[in-house]
Formats: sequence, C-alpha cells, structure tokens
Amino acid sequence: MAKITVTGIAQWAKVFEENRDLEGYQGQWKDTDGRCTINVILDKDNYDKVKNAGCMSNGKDDPQGRGMDIKFSRKFDTPNDWDGGAPSVYKSDGSLWNFETDGVIGNGSEVLVELDIYKNKNWN
Repeated sequence: MAKITVTGIAQWAKVFEENRDLEGYQGQWKDTDGRCTINVILDKDNYDKVKNAGCMSNGKDDPQGRGMDIKFSRKFDTPNDWDGGAPSVYKSDGSLWNFETDGVIGNGSEVLVELDIYKNKNWN
C-alpha cells in the first residue's frame, strides 16, 4: 500500500454520506451501499505520483486542457471499520466540513486528496 497526497481540481465530488453515488454504472455499487467518489484533474507531476504509487486507473485528458481527469472511489459499506464510509473532509482552515451547513464541494474547487493506493495482483 502507498499513502500519497495530491492536489488538483475537483469535479463531481460525492464524498459525503448524503451525496454518495448509491448505484454506480448499471448498479455495480449496490452491494456496498454505494461509494464516495471524486474526479480530480491532476497536473502531470500529481498524475505521475498516483500512477507510480500503483493506481491502476488511467484517467482521461481533461477537455479544457488542465491535466488528467481521474476518478477515486471509496466503498461505503465494508466488513472493516477502517476502509468504508465517508472520508474525513476538511476546509482549508483545518476545520471539518459539514455537509448540512457547508454544502457540496463545487466543481472547480482546488482540493488536496490523501490516498491509500493498494496494488492488486495484476500490477507489476
């Protein structure tokens, strides 16, 4: 497992219990009660950092030319207490984000994302 931190531009942030993706493409995430997901547009250095850590997702070119758009997801319901549920989300001042009072994270927001990347058996 690699622990890394990247910065980028948020797109379609669904990182709270209240707005998580409940189904995924054709219902693929129903078995885990959905996933918390975020697309992040990364510059070359941050994208390389993610790939070098073993992430198997390739992402795609951002149509506006800002970098690579890559989607990160976290299962909501798992048998473990350490790898499910909504991630902790903080404001730039270090205080916890509150979905009820602060709302959603808007497209175009600059974000810092801490990731745990697990290599699977197909990664060299």
